[in-house]
Amino acid sequence: MKKFKILIVDDNPKNIQYIGNILQNADYSIGFATSGRQAIDILNKTKDYDILLLDINMPEMDGIETCIEIRKDEKHKDLPVIFLTAYNESDEIVKGFSAGAHDYITKPFKPEELLARINTQLTIKQKNEQVINYAQDLKKSNATKVKFISIIAHDLKNPLAGLITNFRLLTKNFDKYETADIKETLKIMFDATIQLNNLLENLLLWSKSQADKIVFSAVYVNLFNLVEKCINVNGVHAKIKKIHVQNNISKNLNIYADIYQLETIIRNLLSNAIKYTHENGEVTISSKKLKDKISITVTDTGIGMSNEVKAKLFNSGANICSLPGTREEPGTGLGLLITKEFVNNHNGEINCQSEEGKGSKFIFTIGTKKPDKKN
Repeated sequence: MKKFKILIVDDNPKNIQYIGNILQNADYSIGFATSGRQAIDILNKTKDYDILLLDINMPEMDGIETCIEIRKDEKHKDLPVIFLTAYNESDEIVKGFSAGAHDYITKPFKPEELLARINTQLTIKQKNEQVINYAQDLKKSNATKVKFISIIAHDLKNPLAGLITNFRLLTKNFDKYETADIKETLKIMFDATIQLNNLLENLLLWSKSQADKIVFSAVYVNLFNLVEKCINVNGVHAKIKKIHVQNNISKNLNIYADIYQLETIIRNLLSNAIKYTHENGEVTISSKKLKDKISITVTDTGIGMSNEVKAKLFNSGANICSLPGTREEPGTGLGLLITKEFVNNHNGEINCQSEEGKGSKFIFTIGTKKPDKKN
């Protein structure tokens, strides 16, 4: 739990000692200054202080002048300030609020009153910070969703337009086309259909995950069989591109995982590997035992990517859109965002190794055992 830090500003050392003892007994951290100028210098060097106790009546620079000067600095514009004032300084209190004070306490005061006023201001400060953080998160989330919508709309249009165009051409010219022309057109239409299906599937998964509707439910699963299933799902696309997909997972390897989420992870990584690999290329999925986890690697001999692209792969705020595949297959990048989220659900990590023109490796870890109930 955070230990709040309070700066006491008073030209009378006895007052500083008295207030300091009260605050330290209440488990606050303290700092002190004997003049307004010294307080400003301290605050200019740090943002660590959570509240400022400021004496109004000080020589050279009084508390009101000090408060005005402090408020000029953007990083201290919300720092709670409580004025320490004598009974006969009521006019100064009004000026103090105008200068940016949050509260005041008259001397002499009881320790309980001082602590109560400090606690009130710290509570208000915390609530304000929560509201600000929530607003920032909401703004970021909304910006990401708007970006999603624009990218999805764009990527839906491309395969749909391709389907419509090729359906029209095939219907109009069916009797004129050679068998090879018909097959090529059907391949293009098939690719467009796969793109649409993958996009809509990932979009549905993403929307569910953002709404916290995906429940983590883990069981023991044979990893080799699960990988075989994912390879079969991507089999037609791999066959069209004449890409050899190799399952190098041990046939008796069992891990504790959410089957649905793990299948989504592997399917997305295999789909991407096939998408970014040229015809007659290779895609391999392998595993390696670590201490209490399994490292799973999907390797391709594809086009690879630059360091700049790698840095943005799993960052929804930086870049959602992905590069087109070797057959100009479009993608939103949603698959990798979902993949990362599902890997995190398994207390794992995911990273990428890639070199332009030489291919990529996506490596993620996942636990092999059922977690201890204590955890």
